[in-house]
Amino acid sequence: MRLTQFLTLSVAMSRNQAKYCIRKGRTCVDGKVIIDPNFQIANNLTVTLDGNPISIVKYQYFMLNKPPSFTCTTVESEEKSVLNLIKKRSKAKNYYLGNILSDDVTGLVLISDNARWVNRTKLKTLEKISVYQLKTKEIVTDDQVLKMKEAFLTSGKRQMGSEIDIQKKDEQTLMLSIKHFSLTDLIDLCTSINIHIANKHLQQVGALGLGDLKTGDYLELTEKDIRL
Repeated sequence: MRLTQFLTLSVAMSRNQAKYCIRKGRTCVDGKVIIDPNFQIANNLTVTLDGNPISIVKYQYFMLNKPPSFTCTTVESEEKSVLNLIKKRSKAKNYYLGNILSDDVTGLVLISDNARWVNRTKLKTLEKISVYQLKTKEIVTDDQVLKMKEAFLTSGKRQMGSEIDIQKKDEQTLMLSIKHFSLTDLIDLCTSINIHIANKHLQQVGALGLGDLKTGDYLELTEKDIRL
């Protein structure tokens, strides 16, 4: 592992900040000042920054299947915070949400104590296709699905690069894939053509899906496993 990477995994700094610190002679490996950012670190070596020993921080990454009525908030004092469902988290750490679902939406929520990863993930989710399962209150006809697609194409809320795909799973279940389009705006479109939604469930974001993870359960994953 390069010294630059070691610093970014050990201290809250960017790659450029790590390179700057190294070149300024602020890092030592086994007591020797190293100014080469590409210096290779062996597992048994001691690294210090400004005279203080540092080591790689082990972050936690969780994928939760959010139940209804639970809130995407990091305020742990709130009984219905999604954080209270994560039993394996450390009480000594702060955790952050990689995506936010409203209280009436169930499904995939990403949680981690790695703030930089969470910030990157928030931006990535905006560029990925989100797959929702929508349960309707009444039977939906093929004609209504066509009208829904047409309403999207003529919507003033449609953005550059926005996409939508709607498939009927059964008479009262729609599989909806959207990109660069608000779920709330889409629900409004449904209502305008008399499709009334009873339940909204986020099943997948990008390449990451819930699979058979049960409502209220979660998985602890590695950063590699949880890529979108």
